[in-house]
This record gives sequence, C-alpha cells and structure tokens, in this order.
Amino acid sequence: MTKPLKHLPPIGIGAFLMLYIYSATLYPGGSIMSANSIGYDWFHNYWCDLMYKQSLNGDLNAARPYAVLGWGILCLSILAILLILIPKLFQNTKLRLGLQVCSVLAMSFGLLASTDNHDLFVALSFPFGATVVVCLSYAAIKSNSSFLKNSAWLVVVSLTASFIMYFTSLGLYWIGIIQKFALAVSFLWIIVFHYHFADK
Repeated sequence: MTKPLKHLPPIGIGAFLMLYIYSATLYPGGSIMSANSIGYDWFHNYWCDLMYKQSLNGDLNAARPYAVLGWGILCLSILAILLILIPKLFQNTKLRLGLQVCSVLAMSFGLLASTDNHDLFVALSFPFGATVVVCLSYAAIKSNSSFLKNSAWLVVVSLTASFIMYFTSLGLYWIGIIQKFALAVSFLWIIVFHYHFADK
C-alpha cells in the first residue's frame, strides 16, 4: 500500500473526532438524565444525541449536520481499515470473505444509524460488527504486538457492555461515559492494528 493511502483511514477517524467535538459545541441541550440541561454533557449525553433532528430539550438540533457527516466519515474509514486488514490476517478464503461481508453489513447498518431508526440499525449492525471484532481479537492475541494483545478483550468487553447498557438502560447514569470510553479504546486499537499490519 502506498504511504498516502495508508494514512487516509486514520485521518478519517481524526476528522470524525474533530467534527464530534465541534458538533458537541452546537448541541442545544438535554440528556437522558436531565431534559433541561444546557449544552452537551460529556458524561451523560450519548454520541447519537448529536445526530437527532431535535435535541432532548426539544430544540432544533444544530449539531446534526456535522455529527452525521462525521459519522459517515467514521463508518467509511473503519470499513476501509477492515477491508485492508482482513486479507492480511486470515488465509482461509471462506472466513476472509465472511468477515468482509460482515464488515460491509456492519458499517452499512451503522451508516443508517444516523436516521430516525437509530436503535433498529444499531441492533442490526452489532452482531456483524461483533463477529469481526472477536475475530480481530483472536488475530491480535496471536500477533507480536503487546498493545494489541492486551487491549483486545478490553475492546470486546467495553463495546459489548456499552451495547447491552444502552438497550437495557442498565447503569443508566454511566452509559454516556462508558460509551465514549469504548469508542476511544476501539479507535486507538483499530488504528494501531492498521499501522501494525499495513505494510505486511
């Protein structure tokens, strides 16, 4: 892979983070814990709150265009990394094809999570994404990277916990911050994974 192309997906993830931070400054207010709160609460608001047409306090959500743009860039960037990584990590043709299909489905449903049917598409995306993450974790454990090995199950557990807590409202007070932790760990892990195997 040429050097400029190698950096594009991580740059895309960085662009998402910048758009995330910017869109958070535009969010009118309201969270699952307090409908009357002002602005974006980094502890209690979810990422998806920024993509709603109406904020949780009832105002028109000015953050939505930038949040949706950032989300689209993120999904495409992660898909690019997965489609690059999977052929390098798995030699079995059927497994490789299956994981590539799962990646496309996970990110396609993920893109649609910016619509009014957010919860439906997150639920549809999760099993395909989880399949890919578990297989990547297995590859990480077999790699010679201590970081990839040691953080693999942290990624699996934090993403799974975030998903379960969101759909069951278990630990409602903590969901917002746990979601952000899960995303941050996952972004760092996938970027390190990408660079570790990009030239192999």
